[in-house]
Amino acid sequence: MANPAFGFIMANVLDKGFDFFLKSDFSGFEDGEWVAIHKDRVISHGRSLKTVVEQAKGLVPPSDFLVSRVKKTASFL
Repeated sequence: MANPAFGFIMANVLDKGFDFFLKSDFSGFEDGEWVAIHKDRVISHGRSLKTVVEQAKGLVPPSDFLVSRVKKTASFL
């Protein structure tokens, strides 16, 4: 049986990461780089999605970070 609190926790984590993503200036990152966001900071970034995710998983649980690709014209979640 699923834990109903888990949905609330996930939504809260994603809300904080997404808010940070929307408000942040990613001009210091290269076009096409992946970023892992935890709360209000980038915890990992790089060209390889696999590497970025593995580094982020070493810092926080996988359910606690958001990953996006940096695009100079638009960013994708």
